[in-house]
Amino acid sequence: MTERLGGEVTSIKFYTGKYSNIDENGLLSESIFGPIHDFRCRCGKLNIESIDGGKVCDRCGVLCGPSDLRLRTFGKITLVFPVIKSTKRKYFKKIVGSQHKHLLDPKKADALAATSRYLAVTHTADTLKVVNTMNFVQGWFVVPIRITGLYSFILSLKFVAEVLGLDIAKELFEKKYIIDVVKILPPDIRPVVRDPKKRSELRYVEINKHYISLINQNNQNKPMKDIVRQKESDWFDKIRYNLNNEIVDEIVDVAIPEYDAATARCQYYVDKIYESIFEGISGKTGLIRSSILGKTIEFSARSVIVIDPSLESYKIKVSKKILYRLWFPYFLYYLSKFKDYEFYDIFDIHTQERNFEDNKEIFDEFLNWFCQPESDEKNIDDEFEMSSVKSLIRRRKIEQEMLEDAFD
Repeated sequence: MTERLGGEVTSIKFYTGKYSNIDENGLLSESIFGPIHDFRCRCGKLNIESIDGGKVCDRCGVLCGPSDLRLRTFGKITLVFPVIKSTKRKYFKKIVGSQHKHLLDPKKADALAATSRYLAVTHTADTLKVVNTMNFVQGWFVVPIRITGLYSFILSLKFVAEVLGLDIAKELFEKKYIIDVVKILPPDIRPVVRDPKKRSELRYVEINKHYISLINQNNQNKPMKDIVRQKESDWFDKIRYNLNNEIVDEIVDVAIPEYDAATARCQYYVDKIYESIFEGISGKTGLIRSSILGKTIEFSARSVIVIDPSLESYKIKVSKKILYRLWFPYFLYYLSKFKDYEFYDIFDIHTQERNFEDNKEIFDEFLNWFCQPESDEKNIDDEFEMSSVKSLIRRRKIEQEMLEDAFD
């Protein structure tokens, strides 16, 4: 029933004419996303559920089905130049490295036009990385394609996957880390309405604008599609010939920077689409919090986990870093009283830089001393010239135990 749905969107228009007819190749297409009216095609030829349900109209090409298909049917845009999936960019940062970070940023694509970068793979075929030179590196094979942007980077990965046949690169394409198809959200999730004040104008959510930009850019690139595929085949054949004859000659073509720029523009709009989706589902105003987890649906509530105020001090556990801050004065007292630190050393070393990692070992000594049992509990106050947390906690613990014994 849905075989004809989810097709290719190629038009940037929502309507044709004076907003009377929906563009059947556009972002609101009934033939791609489903009918607007329940069990009624666009032209009205099919309109009976029991008889026409599940059929596709031979006039308008619209499926006779329920209108809620427009809430769950996705369209697609097939890209001329593949791009990196926005949610998988962290994986490619490991390959590219920090010094080549501009390579993955489509807004800074021009910064790499005059640089020389190459993709290298280990002889064990388990690691990929971008290097600065094509010279021989022990234990590595360098792909002789100069990387000047996103397209040339993906082209190098494509060579490793298709020509060398290495799984480490094949997985990037098989697992959709590198994509050439972008899904389009169902139209009922990204509504388009007429402006109530100006009926000739339309209002729509931001993600529609990014879809329009991507479709427009992709349509501009379509005349190059067959040429690009033929050039890639020729480049790969040339590299194979050079490898067989042990000739080290990199691929240089004036078309590659042009393809880099086109890929960067597509990557930019794809990133914008993903950003809009994440903004739409995250946060307090997002779809999940406002609709799915709303009070009217689930009657959910919020609570805060806090410490029981009736707990005694010796029953509360905190991390050493927090304790280091809380008991810092007593730690300094311990250093001066029991470790014979001079006061100026304590001031210069410890009070100026309260870094737990630097004082970790000696603070552990302080905690061990603090928690060690007393030999004579009657003389707790004689150990210090002034009352300390240690003595107060121990005294309170003894009093609590005495009360519990008396109650039993």
